[in-house]
Amino acid sequence: MRKVKIGNKYVGGEEPCYLVFECGPTFDNFETAKKLAKAAADAGADAVKFQVLDVDRLMGDRSPVIEFTTAAGKRKGNLYEILKKRELTREQWKELKKYCDELGITFFATVSFPEDVDFLVDELGVNAIKIATGDLNHYYLIDYVSKKGVTILLDGRSNYVELEKGIEVCEKNGNKNIILMHCPSGYPARNDAVNLNVIPALRKLYNYPIGFSDHSRQMLMNYPAVVMGADILEKTLTLDKNTDFIEHLMSLEPEEAKEFVKTVKAVEEAKGSGRFIFSRTVNVAARRCLVAKEDIKKGEKIVLEKLDFRRPGDKGIECAEYEMVCTRKAKADIPKDNFITWDMVE
Repeated sequence: MRKVKIGNKYVGGEEPCYLVFECGPTFDNFETAKKLAKAAADAGADAVKFQVLDVDRLMGDRSPVIEFTTAAGKRKGNLYEILKKRELTREQWKELKKYCDELGITFFATVSFPEDVDFLVDELGVNAIKIATGDLNHYYLIDYVSKKGVTILLDGRSNYVELEKGIEVCEKNGNKNIILMHCPSGYPARNDAVNLNVIPALRKLYNYPIGFSDHSRQMLMNYPAVVMGADILEKTLTLDKNTDFIEHLMSLEPEEAKEFVKTVKAVEEAKGSGRFIFSRTVNVAARRCLVAKEDIKKGEKIVLEKLDFRRPGDKGIECAEYEMVCTRKAKADIPKDNFITWDMVE
């Protein structure tokens, strides 16, 4: 599998699972954004992701309303107003990127317009850009990002036809720094909508790193995602999941984020290589050798009825070789309960 780079780390191949905390939907001002970045860094994540938006330009119609769930129940909100809370000025983005650098955590973002790409890549030095689900068919934007040569994360929630076209656009520009993200629908996503089998399906189809962007509640779905082959995980981070606003309910709070990172690393370690590992210390104690069940006289033919199989497995002839022993005679007297060694048989 091809490896690609986000920040100063590689994603894919034999690299550790790359951990990203999404903070774009859960901040409401510059200070909150900084607190989330700090929480992500303290948890041990590799990167923090935001969303660079020009909402006045993006929303040609400002009337659409969406429904979402919070800790207090079902809510509806005007999409323009929801997105407007995610805006920062160019100077604030510069300061936030600088702050992330100081924390030692990689900063990257989702973009809406080519000008955002120029700002992030050319001015801030960001080397990874995510294309939002709704923009998977925005081939002009994908084309523009891919020409920058940066790593591009394509959100594959839509369908394989659009995903295939997005990949084709990138490859046409010579950019194979691609990550394919499986991102289930829902805020939060229902269990029956998570569809983790998409991860191995994408791995069979494409030679690119595959990611899982989790919109379900809690952390559970990420752990099987790692076992099923996810090279990168993205989980939303909040300062308080009881905030009565979109996406907070499905997010992790700072202390949960620390547990999340720790558990993902443990699951990845436990996943192993797929090769059997023989532990002599454990297995020898559990294995068996041949023992004389009763006295066996010198010159007497050794028969199965006079043998027993006892632990440990390093005291004599291994039990697997009992048939070879049963064809031979005793070279000397073998007392009852003695382990039998090869120098005792002819």
